Amino acid sequence: RIFRYSTREPFVIEDKCTKCGTCAKVCLSKVITLNPYPKFKRSRCIHCYCCQELCPQDAIELKRSRIMEVIKKII
Repeated sequence: RIFRYSTREPFVIEDKCTKCGTCAKVCLSKVITLNPYPKFKRSRCIHCYCCQELCPQDAIELKRSRIMEVIKKII
């Protein structure tokens, strides 16, 4: 379970996103839908980060969970 909190999660930067759907097409676990911007079913994400790596607009950013950000500041 700790893995879920320590892994970075993909988030869409809507100002950069052109809703091209590349992220959904390349998603190995098929957890991304366009509505109109990409939405992630995070519980099924395998954290391969293909969506972030292949986004032509660099509109997907990887963020740590809030819990991990707090822990990072403490350490």
